[in-house]
Amino acid sequence: MGEFNIEVFQVDKIEPHTNADKLEIVYYHGYPVVCRKGQFIPGQLAVYIPIDSIVQVNYSHDTFMILGPGDKIPIDPIVEVNYYPFDFLKTGETQLTHRVKARNLRGVYSQGLIVECPPLPSIGSKPFEVGDNLQYILGITKWEPAPEGTKFGKMIDVKSPSIHVPVYDLESWRKLSNIFQNDEKVIITEKLNGTNAKFLYLNNEFFVGSHRRWVQFDSSNLWWKMAKQYNLDIICMDHPGLVFYGEIYGNVQKGFSYGLQFPDLALFDVYNSLNGKWFNFFEFNTMCTINKLPMVPVLYFGSLNEQALELRNALSLKARKNGLTDHISEGIVIESALESSYEHYDHIYRKKLKFVGENYLLK
Repeated sequence: MGEFNIEVFQVDKIEPHTNADKLEIVYYHGYPVVCRKGQFIPGQLAVYIPIDSIVQVNYSHDTFMILGPGDKIPIDPIVEVNYYPFDFLKTGETQLTHRVKARNLRGVYSQGLIVECPPLPSIGSKPFEVGDNLQYILGITKWEPAPEGTKFGKMIDVKSPSIHVPVYDLESWRKLSNIFQNDEKVIITEKLNGTNAKFLYLNNEFFVGSHRRWVQFDSSNLWWKMAKQYNLDIICMDHPGLVFYGEIYGNVQKGFSYGLQFPDLALFDVYNSLNGKWFNFFEFNTMCTINKLPMVPVLYFGSLNEQALELRNALSLKARKNGLTDHISEGIVIESALESSYEHYDHIYRKKLKFVGENYLLK
């Protein structure tokens, strides 16, 4: 599953900016970031900060932290460190934070920020290494949309199930595209922009949840409404231990109606919590078809190629089916035709990645 990391990496690929003499493009994996020319050189350690990061623009020696033992949790401040990585983001004296977004800089797409690796937090500390997560050291948090307001009904947390249920997220295509082979058979589906939902029946109890919460039944609650609308309590009871993941979409996020007056549900994955395995696409498709459950739109099935990847910037198929022909899409999800995994830097990843479109990120 995707994780929010502020990662140390070694600069490798640098390209000239075609429309600005004082800028160049530095790459973190497949992410292009426009930087000041000469700011970085190949082999240098730097820090990549992804979009939707919230940075403290006044971060300086006053807030730099000493690492705690083992897990690198900050415990005490250290002073006299000349490190002000976010000064250039200030737009006024009262500004405290900045949300990192994708930008078009002089005609070149730029996704995220790259800053210099901080100095050692204390004398004798272990040097930072490639792969270190500096989120806590740099005081960076992740911006999250907040759709779970009053119009989505009453939200009261309940106790989690007695078994592990992953918080759903996917790694990015830009970072891990090399885990797929050229011409590998893939399924590409539309990535909908709404709010995450999950449903599970376990130990004689039906659980309904949003992205990170399990919620108590209430007739006004949008997640429970979706469960009732599609008989998910009965379907989950017939398949105990299976977690059904989906997206509630349609006027859930601003500007993304998908041609609907009221929200609807589309499922995109199933996880077996009893054996820790995910369904492959064909198992998932069969499960949804038999139980008459709605799925995210399938955009492509075939050999992986650049033309198929361009679907990330296509208009929304889901909205078009609802009569709206000019609705932007958030992007796509690419998965191997058969559920499989890939080991990368001692970590095992699913061969299922998200690729958010530039049109969506620049909107």
